[in-house]
Amino acid sequence: ETLKSKHNERQSKFYVACANYLQKFNRTYTSFHDTDEYLTVSDEFYERKIKLKGTKKNTEKENHLETTHVYTSQEFKTQPGHILKLIKDYSKQNKDNGNIDFSDICIQVPRTLYSATDEHDADIRNQGMPHWITVDQFDTLRYRYRVTKQNNHDGPGKAIVDVSRLTPKLLKLGGNAHRAIKGACPHGPIWRNYGDIPLGVHHYLGSWEAYNARNDARNGTKSHSHRRWRKRATNTEGGANDEIRSWIRGFEKEMGTPMAQLLLQPVEAVSSQGGNRTFQYLFSNTSW
Repeated sequence: ETLKSKHNERQSKFYVACANYLQKFNRTYTSFHDTDEYLTVSDEFYERKIKLKGTKKNTEKENHLETTHVYTSQEFKTQPGHILKLIKDYSKQNKDNGNIDFSDICIQVPRTLYSATDEHDADIRNQGMPHWITVDQFDTLRYRYRVTKQNNHDGPGKAIVDVSRLTPKLLKLGGNAHRAIKGACPHGPIWRNYGDIPLGVHHYLGSWEAYNARNDARNGTKSHSHRRWRKRATNTEGGANDEIRSWIRGFEKEMGTPMAQLLLQPVEAVSSQGGNRTFQYLFSNTSW
């Protein structure tokens, strides 16, 4: 409990220091989520609301006729900057946005949990993936099965904060994992269901090796034990989906195949216990 308290205290101080630092460089929207979490666009919301409104590709002119194409959710998520575009669109509240307003300093984003159950059908596993990618490299490509059911959430959500608008008074209260800056992030919206707003966070349980390797103050406690991991690792009640997997095609298109291959190339699989592999990568933060 003491370790957990110290961890929470350090985390609060770090969030404030991070926000202060980013302000100096005129940064704006900053997502405060963990390394096993990934921000994306919710298919459940997109197909129900955004697609009907019409998120369009650039207008093309053919024989003096203008044609437009409405993105599917998967197409939209291959576009560079699509998260920021949604935030800006929903910062201008109007009836088309269903009264969802992202103009506040803090946007609280719901989470959904993905289990550690692999997809064993190779055709499904590799569908839509570049031929050169090793799916096991990335949790976002490897794990397709949700623990979280529809119209539910994986506990309290995470926050996106416009750090440029934070004042010393707001920063004074510190923050935590779910309300990154308490002075800016109210308590109520952290319990949103996944799919209630355009954005969502995928929380990946990951393999036991990855889960247990994290330097977490909760290690060894009931909330972070092998028994709890095993129970959630095989839970697939939320069903399978490919909501986030299209990022790899967008990355390949933006970077070009040779550069994408180079940047994502693993050096070697350093462990393979129980069929779960951990990868080392070609570049470290000093290789550039």
